[in-house]
Amino acid sequence: MVGCLPRPDRYNPTLPLFYPGCIWQKLLDQFIDIFFYNGVISKEIAFGDLLKDGNNLCDRFAQFYQESKQRPQLIHIATDGETYGHHMKFGEMALAYALAKGFPARGLELINYGSFFEAISSCSRSGD
Repeated sequence: MVGCLPRPDRYNPTLPLFYPGCIWQKLLDQFIDIFFYNGVISKEIAFGDLLKDGNNLCDRFAQFYQESKQRPQLIHIATDGETYGHHMKFGEMALAYALAKGFPARGLELINYGSFFEAISSCSRSGD
């Protein structure tokens, strides 16, 4: 199974990893796509000041968008739901602003994994 995993410096976290050569696919004719969350933004949301201002939150996401890439990109985060409002007072307001106005104004959209796969269907699923 270790042979299926790429070196950490060889994957692009804005795309899921697809392992067509894994032994499990050969045995089961199946595959798995793996998503890696953006640890930097996730940590800044949970333990930093990103939720104090919705514009700052949106700007941080925009900084990770790689304009040189000519394909859809996923900027995935992982945080505790209690962060928004419970641990970070008014954090839910920053998130609401980002989703309603801030992200669209920067050309970013909220998308689920299924829709993202549709968006990259014409692109290589193995990253670049």
